[in-house]
Amino acid sequence: MAGLDLKKGNQLFTAEPSGTVTQNGAAVGTWTTNAKNQIVLTKTDNSQVSFDVVWQFNADNHLVASSGAGQFDFNTVADNRVFYQLRDDVLQVQPLQGRTFLFELQGDWTLKPDHNLAFTINGQESVISGFVGDQSSRFIFHFADKKKPLNISLLGFKGAWDPKPEQDADGRVFLKFNYQRRNRPDGTFRLPQGIGFNTTTNQLLYEYKKDGQVRRIQFVGALLINENFQITYGLERQTSSDGTQMVGSTTFVFNAIYNKKNFTGSLDLALTKPSGGAGATTFSISGNFTAVRGNVTLRAGFTYRQTTAAGPLGPQMVRTFGFNTQLVHKNGKVQVVFLTTNAATKSIELSIGADIRLGDANIDSSLNLKLENGQVVGVKFMLGVTI
Repeated sequence: MAGLDLKKGNQLFTAEPSGTVTQNGAAVGTWTTNAKNQIVLTKTDNSQVSFDVVWQFNADNHLVASSGAGQFDFNTVADNRVFYQLRDDVLQVQPLQGRTFLFELQGDWTLKPDHNLAFTINGQESVISGFVGDQSSRFIFHFADKKKPLNISLLGFKGAWDPKPEQDADGRVFLKFNYQRRNRPDGTFRLPQGIGFNTTTNQLLYEYKKDGQVRRIQFVGALLINENFQITYGLERQTSSDGTQMVGSTTFVFNAIYNKKNFTGSLDLALTKPSGGAGATTFSISGNFTAVRGNVTLRAGFTYRQTTAAGPLGPQMVRTFGFNTQLVHKNGKVQVVFLTTNAATKSIELSIGADIRLGDANIDSSLNLKLENGQVVGVKFMLGVTI
């Protein structure tokens, strides 16, 4: 079987993808790798010989090993598929399909701006072409053998999303994933683009285009918004098919500003810039504006439905929250006045007949409105709600 030729002094060995080492066609031992990413030959007499090796992924996403003049592409074995997986951040390679032999490579991972993944082994960087995506909050890198595109590998990094995302001066938010490394402090991946919401599920979403296709990480969690438009998103713990924890639970908190001029369509909240004011990122939440009973008067509010699991057909919850507002009559018009500094819009006028209808005073004073002339009237309908 073909393999990587290794030379030590005047002796020539061949490390085969089966895990066997041969010399002049005869088996003389087995091989694996050590923490320095050297190939270690264990001879039949249990003596060991180590060889320095250069490991790289080529343009076809093939793992190639080089030693001296020798070079071997593990993906060139006929009728075979190479399997890759991670244990923490260590790459495990199973060269032959159906065989138990595997070896490990240790290095440093870097997520590139184009969502490719760089792997640096002993100072030698190579880039694996692929994409990051998942439906359940996990950091999973997908890549294929470009010669055999149906041979797809998944590298799942274990860790947790950083509860304190990076934010630039314009208020754009960039999520970071802290992944576990073997016997080393955690590493960090920074997603190159900003985040938003999936308006079908009202789940936090990272979405981008690559090679003409839309890729995404869907974050499964619970969305809460308070009366001052502070957004809390609690990510749920996620596991692999064998029950291994892949992502720990995390809670994101975003300060946002309401700057719509009406109560129609989606709830659009602009994230606050570090310096204050509305930033470049707007979260759009689908749902309906509604009326919510306050202590003094009716308040404007919002009702939204959220999918709480992976996929759009998962279990759902419905939440309604009231804005920090007050209903007033001013200049002959009914207005919703915002009482929070987290609103660029100070007040919104309601259309009598369409948005609000008035009548005789109600027994419950919180359902009444005092007009400018001192008359007290009752609110009978507001923002789709019959009182």
